[in-house]
Amino acid sequence: MKIEFVRTFKIFGGISLVLFIFSVIVLILRFNKQLGLEFTGGNLFYLGSSLRVPEISKALSNCGIKNFQIKSVFGEQTIILRTGLDISEKNLMDCFSEKIQVLSYESFSPTISGEIKRKGTLAGLLALIAMLIYLTVRFEKFFALGACLALIHDVIISLAIYILLGYSFTLQALVGVLTLIGYSVNDTIIVFDRIREELKNEGSLTEIFNRAINLSLARSLKTSFTTFLVVLLLIFLGKEAVVEFSVYFMIGILIGTYSSIFVAAPSTLYLISLFRKE
Repeated sequence: MKIEFVRTFKIFGGISLVLFIFSVIVLILRFNKQLGLEFTGGNLFYLGSSLRVPEISKALSNCGIKNFQIKSVFGEQTIILRTGLDISEKNLMDCFSEKIQVLSYESFSPTISGEIKRKGTLAGLLALIAMLIYLTVRFEKFFALGACLALIHDVIISLAIYILLGYSFTLQALVGVLTLIGYSVNDTIIVFDRIREELKNEGSLTEIFNRAINLSLARSLKTSFTTFLVVLLLIFLGKEAVVEFSVYFMIGILIGTYSSIFVAAPSTLYLISLFRKE
């Protein structure tokens, strides 16, 4: 079955633009509020308790503890509590007496969190620059630009969805971003390799792009599907740190597969059209 992808480019291009603008607005309004302790400073407690999250949350509020984040670990009687630096293990024990047990405890000072933020930002920028250089060397410049547009699209929209789901942006989420950069480019290259090969054959750009995308579609979907299944298992069976990484990466797989066809390909088609007119 042959699908006429090029005819839908304008429709999905408009959808992607709306989603991208919405995602940027979400990140402007909420990103700083949902930064993890690694980036803001504070205390991280792993608590063993049979109490439910609402009960613990109410007890903390009654003790005068504010500005905390709390959630349970799937399948375990473990609670993850994030607080400011002013809350100690003794404060928690005074609130709950014998009802909870502090399993482990970590503290992030403002100095350490500032260094992590700088290094995390630098790592992301270097990864983007490295991918741009690689794509420029491997493909023509308009392929590289199309892939970079898709890459920015994937990272921003995936991150906005992740934030809207209520997750904090932690070191694990940062690892997910860096992993997605590599995965998204790899998925786009699958489509681009076929397009570049088809450009050697006869036909209009519309025919070439349709033919190339149809020929690479099965391989791209199979790769994404098998990766998606593995990440899904990590979400249900992995520990908290793995889950935070996996949730972001799972969102990125879905967005990246979509963008390889409906963002990277149309961007490249537009650039090639301009190039051939010159």
